[in-house]
Amino acid sequence: WYEKNNIVRLTGRRVTAVDRQRHRVILQGGEQIPYSRLGLATGARVRRLSLPGGKLDGILYLRDFADVEKLKSQLRHTHSVVVIGGGFIGLEVASSLCKMGKKVTVLETFQRLMPRAVSSVISGWFGRRHTERGVNLIFNARVEMILNDGRGRAAGVLLSNGQKIAADLIVAGIGVTPAVELAKAADLTCSDGIVVDSLTRTSDPFIFAAGDVTNHPSVFSGGQLRLESVQNATDQAKVAGQMLAGIA
Repeated sequence: WYEKNNIVRLTGRRVTAVDRQRHRVILQGGEQIPYSRLGLATGARVRRLSLPGGKLDGILYLRDFADVEKLKSQLRHTHSVVVIGGGFIGLEVASSLCKMGKKVTVLETFQRLMPRAVSSVISGWFGRRHTERGVNLIFNARVEMILNDGRGRAAGVLLSNGQKIAADLIVAGIGVTPAVELAKAADLTCSDGIVVDSLTRTSDPFIFAAGDVTNHPSVFSGGQLRLESVQNATDQAKVAGQMLAGIA
């Protein structure tokens, strides 16, 4: 498919810099690839817990297939799960585990689910759907520390109000950190992501960006927004692709 569509794939190669003046991408080892238009889809890295006990065994994240396999391998002896974060990832994990008969508690810092991504009406609908199926939702929940079972494994969480919630497993879905290092080194405007306009253009008119790494205009938020969403990444990629191809 790639060959038929005149697309050259270079795998296992790392880009070390973007030379905006000469319109070249620099690869590790010194090889240079010229461009007339450039697309950045560098994505993001999973954000990890930075609180006491955050590095104990029994704390999992969900970003790639290896994470899925690791989670799956620990479910046989798991009865109760605490999910930190009521966003897309947290709710998907909670829903799946609840269907498997696990006791699931979701902790959300804000007053409703997915506050940055959807309206309060949609938040309420998802909240009801989850509670009807047995998921315990706790809002305004701030985790102070991860409890230790005395053997180096997470045993639950301690909230700022003093409440303790026991768990055999903890899944953290607290978002991602945009991979902006390449863009910053190229002196592109970045602010919680690579800043783009509604057509995915960066501060350089010849460079475009799409996906979790972007901070883009949002009518919903009334300003700029970095939206961690598969649908957003898909929609932006379609626009960026047209811009790169010069057909938009």
